[in-house]
Order: sequence, then structure tokens, then C-alpha cells
Amino acid sequence: MFKKIQSIYVARHYYFADLRFHLSRSIGPYVFLAMYRFALIYNRSAALAYLLASLRSRVTETGLTLLKVNLQAIVANYFSANKLVSKNPKPSRMFDRLLVVAYPTPNRKGLVFIKFTETFHILLLDPTTVRRLLRDYHLVLEPSWSGYALPEILAWTAFAQSKIFIECAEKDDFRLISELKGNLVPLRIGSGDWVDYGATSAEAYRSPTAKKYDITLVANFNPIKRIHVFFRMLNKITAHKPIKAALVCANFGSQRLAVEKLLSLHRHLEINYFVDLNTAQLNEILLESKYVSLLTLKEGSNRSLFEAVALNCPIILLAGNVGVNRDNVNAATGHIFTEKEIVRFFIGNPDPTKHPRHWGIEHISHGASMEKVLQAVYGSDYRTLYGQFFRNKVNSPEMAYDYEDALFNRKANHDCLNRYFSDCD
Repeated sequence: MFKKIQSIYVARHYYFADLRFHLSRSIGPYVFLAMYRFALIYNRSAALAYLLASLRSRVTETGLTLLKVNLQAIVANYFSANKLVSKNPKPSRMFDRLLVVAYPTPNRKGLVFIKFTETFHILLLDPTTVRRLLRDYHLVLEPSWSGYALPEILAWTAFAQSKIFIECAEKDDFRLISELKGNLVPLRIGSGDWVDYGATSAEAYRSPTAKKYDITLVANFNPIKRIHVFFRMLNKITAHKPIKAALVCANFGSQRLAVEKLLSLHRHLEINYFVDLNTAQLNEILLESKYVSLLTLKEGSNRSLFEAVALNCPIILLAGNVGVNRDNVNAATGHIFTEKEIVRFFIGNPDPTKHPRHWGIEHISHGASMEKVLQAVYGSDYRTLYGQFFRNKVNSPEMAYDYEDALFNRKANHDCLNRYFSDCD
């Protein structure tokens, strides 16, 4: 009992993060809408901020209706608040986050991907630069996080004459953008749909019986990753049968000490712990895993989950997750389970019979995702263009070309984009 109390205390930041999420999803939309209505009396800007907070908590019909009524004011406030900020973004700091995958011709626009919400904000500080880009290119936005009721996303509606495409892995984000019925065009893909399948082909098939780990969690030290739940589940499973697990953490976030204390308190569990692995090392762990799990309640379109699919490793998504495209967790790729169901599953005999890589190649590989984007952007012409004038992009984790040649390479990308910025490094 003392050890259990000690574990709860060590993991307290994780429990607080869980509580914040559940309050946000349950009562958050209504509390923020009440604050919106009250703030209208004295401060319209504050009221609009509360309205957006309500929609980020959860998309509701009332929130959507009010957003459509107030959209122009939200966008005007955003540009007004930032007009005194130093303009002319420094492109050399962003060129890993803007990627030209098709150059313009006299008959058609090219195509540029823009990654991370913070990059949107930097670009929008200088609308003139954005207009220059839109003159020659279609833009595809890839936001950082689920919850698209953000001024730096909605501000792209100011460029009403240009269609701007935006990746929406989460169904609520897709719904929000669709309901605006403006120039923003939602695409039901996300950052997890750009795994480089070509880089993982050599060793993708290993026998489940030869694999080392029953379950692996890829996380970091941010409380949203809910590592405490991983320990809790392993304890429950171990009470019935032995299980071997791997915990892989990127060296990011505030709770590294808490995680290592939890490991010390759970020395009876068979967990191999890894920190700050490179891509090849992480892939080796995934190849040695029977299942890879994701236990977060909310995040962006998770990439590590679908890197596992590329390595032919089935996946387990927590049923309450917000952010991952659930269509991609299906009979071919894995399972969507509650915490209790995960425990029951592993108490049983869960040697995987799924081989998800083939489904992934057809539906969520970088090539399949690019084809979806090209079809949305260029319509029926995309088949004649694909493969001749385009280069696939991958996320690894920044954007990059699937391979570089004389036309599509980092230097060419830099030189091309440089021309659109009025003040360059």
C-alpha cells in the first residue's frame, strides 16, 4: 500500500494532466461559452479568446455557430494584435518547415507544404509574403496539434481568393474546418500519414515468436504521454502472467525524474528503458515489438504509432484518444481499446496475427498520402502530373524529400523560397 501511495505521489503531475483533460472535455466548452457571453459586456477581444478556448476543449454546435458569426472579428483581431510585431520572417530558420514538392509552370501553380502551427504564425506576420507564395503555389498546412480553433489557423481565411488545404487527422478538426465553408479545404490526413516506407522496407517482416517485447510505449517526459498508465497496466497484467515491455522516451518534457523514480518503484516489472534513441535505434525496438501502444488522451497526429505500422508492428490506441485518425486503426492495423480492455487483451494470448505494413503502403504511406493531396489540389489531372513534376515528402520528424535529386533538394528548396521573402538572412 505504501508503494502504491508513493507511486501516485511521484506521478501526481500525470494525474493532474489527466484531470485537466477530463474537465476540459466535459465542462470546458460550457464554462468558456459562459465566460464568452460575460466578457462581451466589457472586452470583446477577451470574449473571442474564450470562444476559441471553448472550441478547443470540444467542438459543439453552439460554439461552431458563434465561430461563424465572429470569424471576421477573430481574424481582424489577430492581424491587429500582430501588426506591431517585427515583420519579414527569416526564412533560413524555417526552410525545414516549408517544402516545395512541385514547382509552378505557366499553366499551373506549384505546391508547398508548411509544417507546424508556430510556422503559420511567423509567416502571417508578413501577409505580403503569403500573397507572393499564393500567387504561384497551392499551400498545404500541417498543424502541430489537434484543436484547430486557433487564430493562427483561422487567419488563413483572410486570403479568401485562394484555396488553402489543411491536414485534419482528428474528426472534430475536420468538422470545424468543413463547417466554415470558406477557402480552407480540410484533408483527412495528418503528420502520421507521411512515414517513409522506403526507409523501412529491408527488415519489416519478423516472426512474432522471435520478437523481444510484448508491448512497447513510445513517449517523452511530457505528462500528456501518461507513462503512469503504462506502469499501472503492466502491474495488472503481471499479476496474472509475465510480460516484457519497452519504454522509449524522447528527451523532452519535465518529468524525466518522475519516470525514473517510477521505474525504481517498479523494479519487479520487466521493462527495458531507452532514452533519446536515433531513428535506426527506435526502428530496431519497434521491429522487436509485438505491439506498440499510444496512451495519450489528446495530441496531434501521432507519428510513432504509424512508424510501427510501416515496420509491420500492430498498434493499440487508447479508446479515449483525441487527435489520431481512428480510420487508420482498423482490422488490418491494430486495436482501439480502453485501459481495461488492453489489460484483458494481454492477459490472454495476444501474439499478433496482423501484418499491417501492406495496408499502410496502400493507404497511409508517404506515396499514398501525396496521391490524396494531389487529387484534392489538382483534381483529375493529378495522375498525369504525379511522378513527373512532383517529389514525395516524408516526416522524419521534420519534412524532407523521400530522396533528393538535381531538381528537388534542400538547397534548391532554400533558393526557391528565398525569392518570396522581402528580407532574408
